[in-house]
Amino acid sequence: MIVGLGNPGTSYARTWHNAGFLLLDLVCKNLNLSDWKSWRSVCECLTAEIKGDKVLFLKPTEFMNNSGRVLEQFMHFYKIKPSQILVCYDDVSLDLGTLRIRKKGSAGGHNGIKDIIACLGTDEFLRLKIGIGTAPCASDCRKYVLSKIPKAKKNIFDETLNKASDAVLTVLNEGIEPAMNRFNCR
Repeated sequence: MIVGLGNPGTSYARTWHNAGFLLLDLVCKNLNLSDWKSWRSVCECLTAEIKGDKVLFLKPTEFMNNSGRVLEQFMHFYKIKPSQILVCYDDVSLDLGTLRIRKKGSAGGHNGIKDIIACLGTDEFLRLKIGIGTAPCASDCRKYVLSKIPKAKKNIFDETLNKASDAVLTVLNEGIEPAMNRFNCR
């Protein structure tokens, strides 16, 4: 299962915090997939077969900080283990243009990941962190992540999403280790 984190609604559509949603849209576009369906009014999902395996793409439509409950419901229904999940999301601790793929770890201050860890009872799920850079002022982090991506940074961000799309496809086609080796560089 590939999960993209973000916030629902048009006011959040092109914000830093919706990097996960934007990435899933790009991955699915690159795979010629477009049949998103609502699931129990808590997420949008899409199913595909990749290399003979069923892959579920999921965008929780609850707000970011409530993502865990949605994943928990979906995993229980489809009998998916945490180790079979790749969660894609924005990360202010990484420079814009940087990606980090991890097998597990702490929330690192990301409230969506905190909620997922709390609801799943484990931090052992795959992550793809999309660097968005730090807020100009530490006290403005919330305001920064919910702000629109400025035109001056759009090209770098779009390049980062393209690289992240390649990383997701590498995880799906080759596994986590090759993806980490290829994309966890500065």
